[in-house]
Amino acid sequence: MIRTRAGTVMMAGIALAVASPVASAQRADAPARLAVVGVTLIDGTGAAARPGTTILIANGRITAIGPTGRVAIPAGTTRIDGAGRYVIPGLWDMHVHLTARASDRFSNGRPNYMAAADYFFPYFLASGITGIRDMSGQLADLKEMRRRVTAGQLDGPRMLVTGHKIGDREPVVPHGPKGYPNEAAVRKAVQLLRDNGADFVKLEELRPDLYPALFTAARQAQLPVVGHVPPNLGLTRASDLGIRSVEHLMDVMLSASRDSAALRDEALDGPSLWDRVLIRMHRRQQWEVFRRQIEHATHSQDDATTAAMLRKLASNNTWMVPTLVANRDIMRMRPDTGIARWSTALLPAEYRTQPKSWWNNDQALAREQFGRQMQLVAQMQRAGVKLLAGTDAPGTSRLPGESLVEELELMVQAGLTNAQALATATRHPAEFSGLADSLGTLVVGKVADFVLLDANPLERIGNLRQVAGVAVGGRYRTRPQLTTMVASAEALRVTWDGRYLARKQAKESEMLARARTGTKRPTLAGAIE
Repeated sequence: MIRTRAGTVMMAGIALAVASPVASAQRADAPARLAVVGVTLIDGTGAAARPGTTILIANGRITAIGPTGRVAIPAGTTRIDGAGRYVIPGLWDMHVHLTARASDRFSNGRPNYMAAADYFFPYFLASGITGIRDMSGQLADLKEMRRRVTAGQLDGPRMLVTGHKIGDREPVVPHGPKGYPNEAAVRKAVQLLRDNGADFVKLEELRPDLYPALFTAARQAQLPVVGHVPPNLGLTRASDLGIRSVEHLMDVMLSASRDSAALRDEALDGPSLWDRVLIRMHRRQQWEVFRRQIEHATHSQDDATTAAMLRKLASNNTWMVPTLVANRDIMRMRPDTGIARWSTALLPAEYRTQPKSWWNNDQALAREQFGRQMQLVAQMQRAGVKLLAGTDAPGTSRLPGESLVEELELMVQAGLTNAQALATATRHPAEFSGLADSLGTLVVGKVADFVLLDANPLERIGNLRQVAGVAVGGRYRTRPQLTTMVASAEALRVTWDGRYLARKQAKESEMLARARTGTKRPTLAGAIE
């Protein structure tokens, strides 16, 4: 199988490429020695919880684990009281977008993407998230964020990063190809990502004949390919070509339909000229054709087709990132709870605008489709398809941290056990990223990334909200320290929101002035050019 061999080679490449910035042990200003005393250990390996445990940490790594009273604690060790508490491996959010929007702007109006780290990193850490995978964006800014974290200049999670998607209108990095008319452009984009320090390649729609060239180039560059599966590629073909992870569940819905072949043929035909014109003029949502396909697929799900598809994914070691929380929110199905209102209000103004619904407020269809997605997640778990937890935060208006807990709660509602859901945010991300020798579980010799909780997440996954402290590479932050970090972030948001409101008012005034002077609006001809 192409998948198994290619996946092994590419993940060896990513582990080699990111070992220093991602899996480095001790963080700057971490104490030389640390001991968590009397805690209940949930080590993430699948073993039973171990109450009354002491964990010793030296130079950012776990050096001893054993029953409290039997583990000798060296003099000068910083002690953390774990009595009545639970410790788990650090959490990962495997689908985020830090530079999808700008929290703040420079005086010349240019986006200040680095500001995202100042605001969102405290929320990641305060929620126990010690690692993230940013799924496309401003690569130079993302790498600079990671450099500052590794150097101890900024408190933040470990980061896996890439540039813009191959196939997107934006070049993968500045001065990269702005279109993909041939294989040479695809190969150049992959090489630019490799040369600029990306950890993986994210796929967007290309011409059907260009996909093999993309996967070949990525394999040669030792970069895994991840992303949405375009309808003109298809999930089965993408899995056979070697896609490492598939994001969201829309593509799975299409492939689970008894009419999947016809739906793919329709995608190969592409939108009409008029569709393209309307897309460019924003008179029709870009995903309207895709939405119609999803509706068709929802009403034509087939058990035999689904089973065959899941066997293929499991056999090829294709991982899935359901992003149930993102799918739910886009369908306008988020419960109107106090937590929901609170978490939305904490987003900077640039992020609070909700994306347009794919379902045009057709809540009956939304409920039917989301219910099917929940069923698919349970079927994947039973079929041996590996799952990763991801949220699409904050890019599509979700607060980091809280959204990950909601994602895991949805997985449990779908049918996973609390332990299985927890694994999608701890052990699985490390295995997927080729970092399992250092991260993902709490065993002797591994890096000390952990979360101290006041309640047991194996009894109720929502207990992940009860964070008492967080360590990244042995650098421990207490709950009061985390609260202070979040308060500082909140002060930034208030300042940024004031600037955002001023820019918005200035823009509205400019538009009103143009209307009064009779300035013409863009024409149809201009939209086609």
